[in-house]
Amino acid sequence: ALPILLDECHRWTRAQSDTILPALESGIIRFIGSTTENPMIAMTPAIVSRCRIFQFEPLSQRDIQCAIDRALHDPRGYADTRIELLPGVAAHWANVANGDARTALSALELAVGSTPPDADGVIRITLEIAQESIQQRVVNVDDEHYYNMLSAFCKSLRGSDADAALAWFA
Repeated sequence: ALPILLDECHRWTRAQSDTILPALESGIIRFIGSTTENPMIAMTPAIVSRCRIFQFEPLSQRDIQCAIDRALHDPRGYADTRIELLPGVAAHWANVANGDARTALSALELAVGSTPPDADGVIRITLEIAQESIQQRVVNVDDEHYYNMLSAFCKSLRGSDADAALAWFA
């Protein structure tokens, strides 16, 4: 079977999804799709019923700190650069990254690239530099979560619960 990898498969229309169905059913292709959406909603039922679904969870803060440490010490990363993360920097990035190592590693890259070495030739990343390089936590809200929150907001309005309606609105 020929593996087919389709990133953001939720963007396919029903007609596009249906075009691979015969090849999927006959075993000509092995479909590998990645999506940030709920595949039960975003993909056609015929495709979903013929696939095995794996859900990936956000990384823990410890995992993200480990990724930062690897980037600092791996020869493919910053092993040849003298970098010192002051206390709290890696923990801050891991917290704000919200389970996404790419966010933390991008913050590391920005901090290293925008901080000149000191007189000793060491790039010292302070907590202030770390905060500037990552900004603020990104909230991940997919379509299903969005509509669940919208539904809760509407139910709060119908139930005349002003406090709950304001909370869901916010």
